[in-house]
Amino acid sequence: MGTDKQARTIDLAELRRAVEALFDHVMVTRGISEVAIDHPLYWSVLPGESRAMDEQPAALGVGDLNDDLDFVLSVLKPGALPVALTLTEVAPLLAYVGEVVSDQVANQGG
Repeated sequence: MGTDKQARTIDLAELRRAVEALFDHVMVTRGISEVAIDHPLYWSVLPGESRAMDEQPAALGVGDLNDDLDFVLSVLKPGALPVALTLTEVAPLLAYVGEVVSDQVANQGG
């Protein structure tokens, strides 16, 4: 399945500002500074299959938010050399935070 949409680029500085604005909203406006990892395991589409839209993924993988968090936080250790691939562990964490915070806000009446 192809797409007729024109290819776009991602301005990383702009993306960073947007993510920072979202965190400011959650942390400052909503007063949420932590999210408990109550359900650490999640299904994931295996690498290389997530954007192959001409067929369904052959299998699912299992991810662990605790492992993802450890990998991501490791870049903050003194002497650590960040690796771009670690960004792949950020996505599931952001998705989980978004889901949990949305549920919390909805349960508080909006």
